[in-house]
Amino acid sequence: MKILKYVLCERNEDSITVRGDRGGGGNFGDTTHGGADNGRDSNSGTINRNDKTNDTEFASIYADLETYEAKIPYMYVDTNGHVTVGIGTMLPSVADAQRLAFNKPSGVRATAAEIKAEFERVQRAFAKNKAATAYHSPTSLTLTEETIKELVRTHVDADRISLHNRYSDFYDFSLGIQVALHDMVYQLGSAGLGKYTTFNKAVNDKNWTKAADESNRKDANKARNDATKKAFTDAQAVKDAAEWQRDRAARRSER
Repeated sequence: MKILKYVLCERNEDSITVRGDRGGGGNFGDTTHGGADNGRDSNSGTINRNDKTNDTEFASIYADLETYEAKIPYMYVDTNGHVTVGIGTMLPSVADAQRLAFNKPSGVRATAAEIKAEFERVQRAFAKNKAATAYHSPTSLTLTEETIKELVRTHVDADRISLHNRYSDFYDFSLGIQVALHDMVYQLGSAGLGKYTTFNKAVNDKNWTKAADESNRKDANKARNDATKKAFTDAQAVKDAAEWQRDRAARRSER
């Protein structure tokens, strides 16, 4: 997850030095970028207030999910007993599987009957804590990378609406914060994220330090939790830098 990081290096009455992964700061409170309260600075892109992600947003979210979620092109059964494919796409029924363009090992499109047989095969093979790779067989049907990505994008766009309903200023948040929140809801589900009441309040209050502290997920590995936490601590650094600049400007105007 590529996220801006800002550190205040000097404090004096006339200057402030800021370091960042993509260059310096300035214009922290520019409302065309949603303002520093939302973790945005002058490097931030144009705000997208559509219900669907744009290509830049989706590319960042997909890269994050590829890092932390397994990408399995064939059907397997997750630890909760659900037939799944790709990057965590659940297939509740045979009919759902049959809507997808599964291919046979030869590259030929699988028939509805073949998809049904494969769905039922992996269902019968279910065992708690069985690795996804253990469901693979020489005859496994697979999805292309393009199809997997399309499934994820549909999922992510649905999550985007859910996140905006939960956080009224979601569209104005920095890309780093949006990616972190998408990562959380993709893993936890909307209902699961709803249980993080203290975290959700902190996000709506734009208290990024508190959000970072409350973002830890029991079922996420350390690297994933650390990346999510960093998104919020980086946003707090941008917000703090902007507040310091405003205070400095106020002091100078009083001279």
